[in-house]
Amino acid sequence: MISEHPNTIINTSLPIPGLAASAQGSTVAYWRFEEGAPNQVASGPVHDSAGTNDGSPFGIPMYSADVPVAVIPQTGAPNTLSLELTTSFQDRVAFASAFPFNQPGDVTLEFWLKWNYIHHGAILWGRPDTAADENRFQLHANFDFTFGLEYRSPSNELHALSPPGDGTPQNGVPLPQGQWGHVAITRQGDTYRIYVNGVLQSTVTDVNPDLPNLDGWSLAGRHNQPFVGLVDEMRVSNEALTPDRFLNSSPLIPQQAIRNLIEKVKALVAAGVLNQGNGNALIAKLEVAIDKLDKGRPDQAIEKLQIFIHEVETFMSTGKLPEAEGLPLVNAAIEIIAVLGG
Repeated sequence: MISEHPNTIINTSLPIPGLAASAQGSTVAYWRFEEGAPNQVASGPVHDSAGTNDGSPFGIPMYSADVPVAVIPQTGAPNTLSLELTTSFQDRVAFASAFPFNQPGDVTLEFWLKWNYIHHGAILWGRPDTAADENRFQLHANFDFTFGLEYRSPSNELHALSPPGDGTPQNGVPLPQGQWGHVAITRQGDTYRIYVNGVLQSTVTDVNPDLPNLDGWSLAGRHNQPFVGLVDEMRVSNEALTPDRFLNSSPLIPQQAIRNLIEKVKALVAAGVLNQGNGNALIAKLEVAIDKLDKGRPDQAIEKLQIFIHEVETFMSTGKLPEAEGLPLVNAAIEIIAVLGG
């Protein structure tokens, strides 16, 4: 579907990004909001546990014992505090770095979010100052408990990166009132995807990118448009993560992931997409990989998975398996190998 704005395309038919490059990705910034105490005003640095990009609090943002989960599913780390942005118009946490999406390249920004009040304010504000409305990204809270992502280029052109296409503060991505929700924004190439609780809600391609280029941004803090709510576990990764690797998702267990692959191959055979003999050949390699893992030989399991990948690629190149069905098998196997350290 074409957006109302010429610089963006809202497209719900684009595939969710694959896993082929995931082994090279890493966390580049992670604000856990664990440095304070419940009901304590944040007065010192908001610590970046993955790097050196500590945040500076302004106003009276307060640490809260209200958290979305007691243990982070993806990492197993305990979670005891979140950060609450109050009704003070000055509440914000400022960062000296460029906004995570300012530089071209794949990236994921994720966090938990909770709000209780209808308002129109900046959840994330992509400028070092609080007032000027140009050359910046913005993740804005809307009047109807939805949110939207957009930016204004250095020449002040609007690029809407989520519904609606004109960037108006309504009819965006919904997030229920009074409940914690996990929000993840990914960019792969020039395509932005927004997930809520691991479910894809929006896909928009920025067809004429002209990214902001200022250093400095903030959590909340836009002049006269405050955000009132709670934020927790804000993480930036230098790749377009898939939902199974978001903080709210439990980590991949190799044996179970391989069993899931076996079921997918069986389903392709049952649907007549892959013939029985070729399906059995693939399943046999996966079963051996599970056996090697059970015997404590991940190196040999990786070898079998690599052979599986090569065989799937051969089936695709010879027309025995459509690419649309084969690529997810390849990507899933690559992800398992990455988890195993291959």
